[in-house]
Amino acid sequence: MKSQKSGQIRMGETIAVLLIFFALAILAFFFFASIQAAGSKQQISTGLQERGIAITQIASYLPELQCSTDNAVKSFNCMDLEKVKAATGAIQQNRDLYTNMFGFAKISVEIVYPNPCPNPSLQCAVQKEYVLYDVSKPDFKSAEFFPVPVSLYEPQSQIYSFGVLKVTAYG
Repeated sequence: MKSQKSGQIRMGETIAVLLIFFALAILAFFFFASIQAAGSKQQISTGLQERGIAITQIASYLPELQCSTDNAVKSFNCMDLEKVKAATGAIQQNRDLYTNMFGFAKISVEIVYPNPCPNPSLQCAVQKEYVLYDVSKPDFKSAEFFPVPVSLYEPQSQIYSFGVLKVTAYG
């Protein structure tokens, strides 16, 4: 009788140890799974940032927008305002080509200084922002915004102004 009780106690101890072991194993599994999920989210975010930077670089160096004289680039980070105005329509007409280049993104150029519309209460004849490309992802989960300062050249008046190339990459 005593050996049977001792056997039952040992069996109970073994079952308790196994239950604790499996509980700890399950907790460890969930812990490492959550770490893995956080790591993959970080990887997705990093990938979106890298893609956004690539889109920004491509847009900054588009020959369709750069300041040039006799097919030679005038200066670094300069955009011809007349070319920007013309490119808004040209990019929309050749959307497939630019969609392969930019993917899901929005690219615009905003005139910052001097303000083309100094009096906000009056109707302004000059546009302040030109949307060059806008293809947004219908169910995007995140977006990264990349503003890049640029010099805007008005060839008719030969005046430079300050602007911002705005790139939003959708992921």
